[in-house]
Amino acid sequence: MSKLFPLLACGALLLALTGCNQSGSSQSNSATTSTVNSNAVSPDRQATDYDSLVKAFTPLLDQYYEGLRTQSFDTAFNVFPGFYVDQIKKECQKEGITTDQYVQQAHTYFSDKYGTDYTVTYTINQIFQLTDDSLASYNDIIHEKFDDGVQITDAYSVKITETDDGSVGSETCDLEWYVFVIGGQNYLYESYYEST
Repeated sequence: MSKLFPLLACGALLLALTGCNQSGSSQSNSATTSTVNSNAVSPDRQATDYDSLVKAFTPLLDQYYEGLRTQSFDTAFNVFPGFYVDQIKKECQKEGITTDQYVQQAHTYFSDKYGTDYTVTYTINQIFQLTDDSLASYNDIIHEKFDDGVQITDAYSVKITETDDGSVGSETCDLEWYVFVIGGQNYLYESYYEST
């Protein structure tokens, strides 16, 4: 049983980070495109070019999914902020597994559920720029939860439709990621650690 506990603890995080496995995700094939929501966003932050945002955020998602597929922790998680990666490493250490084992578990989950030939594809449906109040709230959360003085200068909600497909099965769901701008760089963010 003691060897099962690390798998269960890390499994919860893996489920949060591995797409269609999120509870409450809806099954949908429809894709709609919206413009950036700029309500309550100060003019110096206001983004209006949706296509540029899609172009900027797509490489983050591509790299993350490629890292899971190739079982490369660095590839998958270099698109997350340092404070988030540090938290994953702390959790792995606490559970007695390496980061390589961590990403191998994610890969195994996809392979078992969809087949060793699985692919992950997605469509970005909507991007919303977070309001000034939401941005301030996220800065407070990051400082409190992660004990990190990093300054998030912009943030976006990125809604995607993800399809996990392989010879064993297929699943499509709608998911929400966040993109934080820190030090002029874009990073993926997922809120799993906010509730731990």
